[in-house]
Amino acid sequence: MTGRGRLRAAAAALAVSAVVGSVPAGASGGSVVTGDPHAIAFYRAAANATNALPSYMIVQTGYVRLAEHPGAAIPLSYAWGSAQWQRGYLPAKERLVLVQARGRTVWILDTLFPAHVACHRSCVRAYPLQLFITRGGAFAGLVLRGSTAACFQHEALSRVPYGVGTRWWFAEGRFSPLTTAGGLTTVTSRWPDAGQHAVEVDAASTTTHLFVHSTLRVAPVGRVHGFTFHQSDTRLTRVPRPPKVKVCA
Repeated sequence: MTGRGRLRAAAAALAVSAVVGSVPAGASGGSVVTGDPHAIAFYRAAANATNALPSYMIVQTGYVRLAEHPGAAIPLSYAWGSAQWQRGYLPAKERLVLVQARGRTVWILDTLFPAHVACHRSCVRAYPLQLFITRGGAFAGLVLRGSTAACFQHEALSRVPYGVGTRWWFAEGRFSPLTTAGGLTTVTSRWPDAGQHAVEVDAASTTTHLFVHSTLRVAPVGRVHGFTFHQSDTRLTRVPRPPKVKVCA
């Protein structure tokens, strides 16, 4: 699941700078898989099919929240996973564009849209924050017009919520029997994550095996908050070009 690798990182200690985060997802090897064999087989087929796409788009809510910092070089900071529950952080919507090769991510363009209504005089909610993530480095910039930031600042790979160079989807956890309806096959799995318990529900096309939408719920434990996020997945008709990175003056 998209969340499997990254959620391992969500419980890591926060690092604070212009942005707030933890450690990006690592490799997905060594995952424990148990439960219904038909569900495991279908999930792995769906993971392989979706990872094989040249590019696709994910739209999701519930995984990242934003805070405003008027006057700063980048007036938005973000936190994700269980770390998102901090004072001043409000809901955001994400649009991720992934480009893949040989079953692994090559680069990710993650655009974060503030979703809150309340806004003070120096409101920045009209300007989404964009993260461009590659194996060689990451960048952050505001989208002042159009769909891409005009310029970026360097951002440490340790402070972005996603890593590249690994499989985005992979099987992990205990799988329940499949359910099928309306052309979609639904897979439910449960797995531990850094002391928390996650329940993942993924729907994929019964014919193409491509993932369509997902919900993941992570239960709270002790003082660590839980959260729920929802996502939809759409295959892109063409492979987008990576944004041109101009460093802000």
